[in-house]
Amino acid sequence: MPITPSVLLIDPDPQWGDILLPHCANAAWSTVSIQLWSEASVAVSESSHRTAVVVRLDPDGLKALEVIQQVRDLSQATIVIGLVCPGWEALAGLARLWGADDIMTLPLLPRQLASRLLEWKASREDEAGMLSQILQEQA
Repeated sequence: MPITPSVLLIDPDPQWGDILLPHCANAAWSTVSIQLWSEASVAVSESSHRTAVVVRLDPDGLKALEVIQQVRDLSQATIVIGLVCPGWEALAGLARLWGADDIMTLPLLPRQLASRLLEWKASREDEAGMLSQILQEQA
């Protein structure tokens, strides 16, 4: 039975999760939305199986950066996407340094984020398939 890919959305705006959920469901993703940073840390630590984590980077971005680092400490395979507002390029750069795979600038349509998640998932699956093939050829 295939595993349903899942997204952990960490965003202080609960409406964003409500808007994103149907787009992820249409793309066969399950979504968990967490609003509070204190809950985010616990959710990340309990979800090493998570396919992707989407985190909104805020002006005092240290909490978001800590979450990104926590995800990276648990799994290199988890897709991490940071959401930033225009003008926060420095924060976006820090997020990349701390382990974010991708940065998207707000505002954006939920289907844009869902589409980007699918692109990253397909890319990771291609990498895993190529690695498996190489290992089989070497055996």
